Amino acid sequence: MIETARALSPGITFYVGGAEDVPVLSGEAAVVTSTISFHHWTDRERGVREAYRILRPEGHLVLVDLAGPPWLARILGDPPYGGIKERNEILGRVGFTGIHHESVVHPYLLRTSAEKGPYRGISRPAATGEDHR
Repeated sequence: MIETARALSPGITFYVGGAEDVPVLSGEAAVVTSTISFHHWTDRERGVREAYRILRPEGHLVLVDLAGPPWLARILGDPPYGGIKERNEILGRVGFTGIHHESVVHPYLLRTSAEKGPYRGISRPAATGEDHR
């Protein structure tokens, strides 16, 4: 997959590594994205800290991952999904601001976006809800 991504996007640098130990210098990334992997991270807070470390000031983090109820994770054989409450707690502790959540495509697919440093955009309150979302 990484070779295909490099071939299709020659102006972008792609790295292979675990979320908890990203092979990128501090402050080097403008945007960090993670799709459908957050629930598999061994240490979610450590992974979010790594994202924060490698982001430039006012860089952006975008997580898109499953956020369904516990029974769905059990049926699919997945680890528990991180819902809004967990994401708010972790991102807030790490120092992200402007945290925003929204369902995309399906109610159990949650996009979380946040910014490193002072948030200067139009602020939307972080969503609250049941622990499974």
